[in-house]
Amino acid sequence: MLFLSQRRTDSTYSGNTFDTIASSKAYDLAADCVLTEDQLRENGFPRPGKHKGQATICKTYQNHHLKPPNPDERYCSRCSKLFTITCYDRPGVDECNYHPKSTGFRRGCADNHHRCCQQVAGTPGCMYANYHVSHQVDYENLTGFVTTISRDEEYVCTRNDIFALDCEMCYTTEGLELTRVTVVDVNQKVVYDALVKPDNRIVDYNTT
Repeated sequence: MLFLSQRRTDSTYSGNTFDTIASSKAYDLAADCVLTEDQLRENGFPRPGKHKGQATICKTYQNHHLKPPNPDERYCSRCSKLFTITCYDRPGVDECNYHPKSTGFRRGCADNHHRCCQQVAGTPGCMYANYHVSHQVDYENLTGFVTTISRDEEYVCTRNDIFALDCEMCYTTEGLELTRVTVVDVNQKVVYDALVKPDNRIVDYNTT
């Protein structure tokens, strides 16, 4: 399930907290935060495609992302420069100069400042990376999609059926790829944690 964030103390059940209400009602409270199908599509979540294992992403969401002019070119997700993927065939040293955090207005200041280093917007980056990286996605080849198993109609879900999943991504020669996946239960106990080897060569571990 995919949830919008909501504090554990929020509740519509007689003013009680999430941790003290009936276990099944706690699940219902969390289930109310599940994104609708329209919200999933609008925010670019992969949805089941026409064939088993295939995924599709809303065309409207795709159009929000600028496409490079040529198949072997990418826009760097960090510095926005256009680069060719052939750069990965040779050793790179500090090729990308960027700010790891976006800009924002500070109280009492008229100019936008980067949140990472407090420099004014438009100044050279405060960090370097050996390669340019991208969030490039091949929208025509989204495979490996699976859905969760449907539960029995008589099964009553409880607080113990609530889990949270988080993924860590690294940059490879083909864009962002999964590197680690972690699952915790409703009590914040880790129930699954595993490193994942990407299909393509890693160019940046994205540790920042």
